[in-house]
Amino acid sequence: MKLANVTALASAVGIALVGAGMSSSLEASSPGSDLVAQAGQTDSASGRYIITFSEQGLVAYKGDVAGLARTAPDDRLVMSGASRKFDANSSAARAYKAFLESKRAEHITAIEQALGRPLSIQYTYDVTRNAISAAMSPAEAAMVARLDGVTSVAPVMSKRVNTFRGPTFIGADTIWSGASVPGGAGTRGQGVKVGVIDTGTNIGHPSFTDDASCGFTAANPKLFPRDCNSNNGTICTGTNPNAFDGQGHGVHTSSTAAGNTIDNTVTPAPLLPDGVSMSGVAPCASLYTYKVANSSGGITDDAITAAIQNAIVDQVDVVNFSIGPTCGGGNPWADSLDFLEAEAADVFVAASAGNTRASCTDPTGLVANNGPWMLTVAASTQDQIAAPVLSATGPGTPPAATQNIALIAGNTTLQVDDTEDFDGMALRTYPTNIDGCSATGTFPAGYFNNAVAIIQRGNCNFSEKITNAYNAGARVVIITNNQPGAINMDTTGSPTDVAAFSTYKGPGDALIAFVNANLGPIPLADQVFADGFDGPAGAVGQYRKIAIGQVPGDILAKFSFRGPTQAPYDNLTKPDITGPGVNIYAAFDTASGSYGLDSGTSMSSPHLAGAAALVRAAHPDWTPMEVKSALQTTAKLEGLKDDEVTPWNVDDVGSGRVDLSKAALAGLTLDETAANFEAANPNGGTIDQTQLNLASLRQVRCNGTCSWTRTFKNRLGTTGNWSLSATNPTGYTMSFSPSSFTLAPGATQTVTVTATGTSANIAFGEVTLHEAANQSPDQHLTVAVKGAVPTISVTPTSLTQSQAADTTTTLPLTVANTGGGTLTWNVSATGVGSVWNQPKNSTGGIVSDYSTSDNGGGFTAADFTVSGASTAITKITTFGFDNTNALLSQPTISWRIYSDAPGMPSGNPDTGAGTPVWQFDTAPTGAGVTIAGSGDITLDLAAAGQTLNLPAGTYWLSVFPTYTGPIGPAGSSRWNWSQALLQGGPGMLTGNLFGVANWTALQGLVGWPDVAFNLQGTINCGAPWLSLAPTSGSAAGGTSNPVTVTFNSTGLAAGTYTANACIASNDVAHPITMVPVTLTVTSGGSTCSPTQLFGDPSLENGGAPWTGTDSVFGSPFCDSTCDDSGTVTAHTGEGFVWFGGTTTAGTGSLSQAVVFPSGQPRWLNYWFINQLGGATGTNATFTIKIDGNTVGTVAPGAVSSAYEPMTLEIPAQYLDGNSHTVRFDYAKTGTALRGAMIDDITLDCSAQSTSAPARPVGPVSAALRSMH
Repeated sequence: MKLANVTALASAVGIALVGAGMSSSLEASSPGSDLVAQAGQTDSASGRYIITFSEQGLVAYKGDVAGLARTAPDDRLVMSGASRKFDANSSAARAYKAFLESKRAEHITAIEQALGRPLSIQYTYDVTRNAISAAMSPAEAAMVARLDGVTSVAPVMSKRVNTFRGPTFIGADTIWSGASVPGGAGTRGQGVKVGVIDTGTNIGHPSFTDDASCGFTAANPKLFPRDCNSNNGTICTGTNPNAFDGQGHGVHTSSTAAGNTIDNTVTPAPLLPDGVSMSGVAPCASLYTYKVANSSGGITDDAITAAIQNAIVDQVDVVNFSIGPTCGGGNPWADSLDFLEAEAADVFVAASAGNTRASCTDPTGLVANNGPWMLTVAASTQDQIAAPVLSATGPGTPPAATQNIALIAGNTTLQVDDTEDFDGMALRTYPTNIDGCSATGTFPAGYFNNAVAIIQRGNCNFSEKITNAYNAGARVVIITNNQPGAINMDTTGSPTDVAAFSTYKGPGDALIAFVNANLGPIPLADQVFADGFDGPAGAVGQYRKIAIGQVPGDILAKFSFRGPTQAPYDNLTKPDITGPGVNIYAAFDTASGSYGLDSGTSMSSPHLAGAAALVRAAHPDWTPMEVKSALQTTAKLEGLKDDEVTPWNVDDVGSGRVDLSKAALAGLTLDETAANFEAANPNGGTIDQTQLNLASLRQVRCNGTCSWTRTFKNRLGTTGNWSLSATNPTGYTMSFSPSSFTLAPGATQTVTVTATGTSANIAFGEVTLHEAANQSPDQHLTVAVKGAVPTISVTPTSLTQSQAADTTTTLPLTVANTGGGTLTWNVSATGVGSVWNQPKNSTGGIVSDYSTSDNGGGFTAADFTVSGASTAITKITTFGFDNTNALLSQPTISWRIYSDAPGMPSGNPDTGAGTPVWQFDTAPTGAGVTIAGSGDITLDLAAAGQTLNLPAGTYWLSVFPTYTGPIGPAGSSRWNWSQALLQGGPGMLTGNLFGVANWTALQGLVGWPDVAFNLQGTINCGAPWLSLAPTSGSAAGGTSNPVTVTFNSTGLAAGTYTANACIASNDVAHPITMVPVTLTVTSGGSTCSPTQLFGDPSLENGGAPWTGTDSVFGSPFCDSTCDDSGTVTAHTGEGFVWFGGTTTAGTGSLSQAVVFPSGQPRWLNYWFINQLGGATGTNATFTIKIDGNTVGTVAPGAVSSAYEPMTLEIPAQYLDGNSHTVRFDYAKTGTALRGAMIDDITLDCSAQSTSAPARPVGPVSAALRSMH
């Protein structure tokens, strides 16, 4: 039996989504049915998994099966100018597709036999991969992941969806006219296919009808709508491609990318001034829409994959993808590989960078869709919008800043269509209460009679301001921003028969200043000025319900996700570029009014998709990566952050704002292959991300010197001469080799760019390429560099020694600098740092809450160990999430610490049994409490007025908020404690509400072992019996210092002693590193003095000084990742040795040379899990040898699920003061499932008690080891 890769399985276990009316993907009969959740998801759980099989998909298959020709597009075709489009109708594709269908049927049969039931299959895939999407429970997913021919099982995750002036603002009109196209032949995207993966289309909308000026007819239509709520393996087969009511997101993005040119004469008509038109960026491109939203608005991975496949088969040239994970991030080599296959098939992909929301309010470092083969798009402003407009018209000549002020309507007040134009209406402020709040004063009766009330944002909600002005007679209310950016006002609770608008800070401040200086008397009620009579005294204005309003352009949107990308992808610059994404006017679904304003990176991404379509129309021979490089290298660098003052930078917008007046004129392009993208995978790839031929240069570990190579191709029709120059990043000097070059048409030049210097902070610059005869616009590569800071690594992470009284022994310790610069360190007597660190390793989580309405809850607990005499805990952080963002509004968060029972908490918060060692309850907004992200809870004990000192020992932490609403299967709000790898004992859960009456290990409930938390504390370091030498040192980046740790047991009684060795350093992130140390003093004094103990007795190093063999897996060394279910773990620490764990026959060994003392008795002690089988039918043996001679065996017995203590006295003939090799041998024949696990091997002065308590590790009686 082949065992599945643990990475795939880890993501497949215990997944369900949380949200309104959610149900778990676990079977209803399971005790853990509604315990698990998935971070960042609010759509209903699908309960589906994408099962990928070992055969390559059509666009990846390279002809490896005898008799079946290659179907993958060939990168080599680019060199000859041939198309890389995938042809689904070729004879090779049809033959290989039939082969895939046959193999897929075999896999499905095997799965159904393993599960004992038929599969419910939602999707099949044969283009980008050979796979299916099917409904399964997590336990079934774990089983399927182990089957032959299955390469991964991944849960189907939900995703979120992330034009009038836009096209001309980015210069599309210069390509339409031909002014910015080589040779002057204009194009509006004719002949280019644009695909949009989104919520569907609006068939019959004027933006998508057949425009004869583009050559579209009934026989050659513009729109090709697809519904991807079902498929047949290659194409989508749903029957309703229209967007559901209220789901006009896809209509908006489609019309932005490639909508027709229309004006207010069409039906239904957009709200445009006479003579003004709107269109998509590429209005004459064909439009292929792929609906991936279901009727509830949910969007899932399996539907997206079906859409990508269909787009490849449709041979689209460009895809827009305005969808992404809730809070960004992700692993592109796992999340976006289908898009990489699309790029290999000649499809350009533009994708949104993502937007802030309540669960992730800080956009820094959250950029999504970060695959280097995609163009990731930030959002910024354009300089005009079609909107209601206000201008001050008197007295005199008002300032320019008060003219054509664009207004944004509230969502519940009088809508724009219901307003009327006016001239000469009074403009009024109330200077002593400019924010219009009740708490700061009231407006006099009739103060705003028939006037425009101008009020500033701040101090109370919008509805209060609007209501107060309305009650004072206002006809229109305008709220000016008090900070940079636009306001999308929620006016719920305001009067519905008053027009209310917001506007930007700059024009708003100018308007307030002008009106304050020209404030007239209070108008009379119902005052009307007839022709020939003077109008109202003081400031007056003009309102137009639709006009061209001026707004600040090239301002980064406050909501736009930005870089830096997170490790291990931190040498990729993302986003790549920005485009208009604020208040974009475009088409909508009919139920939403057919047209409307919308904001987001969802709106900026289709601007770039349309831009790519125009460049591809102008240069049909350019590859997607060449188009990407042309858009980036010609982008406008200048713009401002959302504070409207600070210049934006590379991590904000990548290369800048797209500029189509230059992109198609680019003389140089950069290209890259799908093979190199695959090879740059930081998990096992063969090239570094900095080596990719991208239009950006990034190195965040650049000390002294770092360099990049880039290869440029001359795309001019003539020979060009280029020179390179740089704007140096702070702290660095840029140089080039060569610094200039001459290229014939179609020729390539490789340039090495070098940065010399260092900087503690990220520094930005750019490299400019200038063509001497100005045949090409100047092009640039962005630069982002940073010197690697000192980063400490201390190994091993813990030390354990056993020795007789009155003896001295040593163990090695290594202090390394894995970063850059110079690490300085010293041994410290005290430490403030992580007492226990258990990081989250997945987006999954487990319920840990109490509900007042349910009158019960589910309570999770995790163990931790404190060493040393006493530890003062200063901070407790538990990592988790509440996807409904309701945690802050709940009444209480509770912390409980219990002593060890052992193996479980000594108390139970569900029943009230037992007394906690410490407990604390406070509100989520209480002193010392911080809620970060979507639910990471930190308690600063000093700020909360708490003191917590813990003596050495094992404890259990339980944290649970109290919710007023239900948290069970019907609940929509609850906190979920994030998943972690096993440390110490397994995490536990109890809760009668969920059918778990007593503390029960998480592993058996949800398929993973532990939860994530961190304890910070102040501890005393060192001990009289412990010393380190040297006590200080320094290490350059990539080097280390050896340290000798000495254990002196002189005068110590027999027993176990614990302490911490503390290393202080200039690593800012880890100023104190603590190494737990355990010394066991045995009885016997000087009569028992070993000259050497086993090195690495706990097998934490995964190798030396041990030597291990395994004929099946190659190596017997393991940690918790060796077991897909996570149940088989070390006895202590992380490392252990696992023999067998498979039905395949094989042998294994573990050996180390050790010096036995002369004439003194010694015992070989170890901990062992016996899976050798019962007395009947056994076929596995376990033998202990010294120097090749058998000295002991382990008898087969009943299959064990726990580590048991074992001991063997060393025969006297080996106790001669010389080195001998101790070896453990395992052998198995036949096909039965057999195995053995061994850990904590010591050479001691006495035998360990074989009646010591066994340590259960989970239900391992049928454990299968993972293939790595």
